[in-house]
Amino acid sequence: MATKNLNQIKLRSVEDLTEAHEWLFNAQRTGTIDAKTADALNTTLKGSLYLLARLKLELAKLMIQCKIKKLQMPAGLLPGLQSEDI
Repeated sequence: MATKNLNQIKLRSVEDLTEAHEWLFNAQRTGTIDAKTADALNTTLKGSLYLLARLKLELAKLMIQCKIKKLQMPAGLLPGLQSEDI
């Protein structure tokens, strides 16, 4: 990851986010980027992490709770995220 250009980093999978976090940590540690830039990049990574990982986990938890309480979630509650996406 250290040889990749900053413009080439993709944030489309959990593995990509892991690499980006590692790059950010190492870049800040070596002084390649300043704290303000690192904070801005970290904020972007947090948003991507939420959308790619945590949101699906929260949806799975909600679906399990609905099954336990014998409730049905409305079909269009979260467009684009269905039970098969989890």
